[in-house]
Amino acid sequence: MRRLISSVNEFLLSLCELCMVVMVVIILMQIASRGFVGRSFMWTEEMARYLFIFIVVMGGAVIFGRGSHIMVDLIYVRVGYVGKNALTIFGSLCSVAVACVFVVKGAELARRTMVQTSPSLLIPMGYVYAMFPVAGVVMLANIFMYTFDYLRNSAEKK
Repeated sequence: MRRLISSVNEFLLSLCELCMVVMVVIILMQIASRGFVGRSFMWTEEMARYLFIFIVVMGGAVIFGRGSHIMVDLIYVRVGYVGKNALTIFGSLCSVAVACVFVVKGAELARRTMVQTSPSLLIPMGYVYAMFPVAGVVMLANIFMYTFDYLRNSAEKK
């Protein structure tokens, strides 16, 4: 299972990198067309926005597996072994709640907006919003993997 989650994470990070390159090229194309032609392509701003959202949402979902999200550790550094484990479990449970909202409400939003099209690209908005339930599932997998690894490593160090 760990290998599958790691493979999905690596694929999504590679996809985020590709999206970043495409986004930069699209933005440069828009700037150049405005500067040289005096008009910009209508679809470039919308496409760049969707790519940026994808990068933020999927990148955020993937880094749960690395424990790389920002945390305030004022209390964490002052408590002992049991306190650190309790805070880790509490933080993981809060993250699971957020990920479940992503999955449930994101799926509902994607389903409801399949009939609505984007203004410039004319694609169903449900495809754009489908990234939220996918990110929620990735978050859940990474949260469970990180928490399990943390607690196992913590028990070994004790």
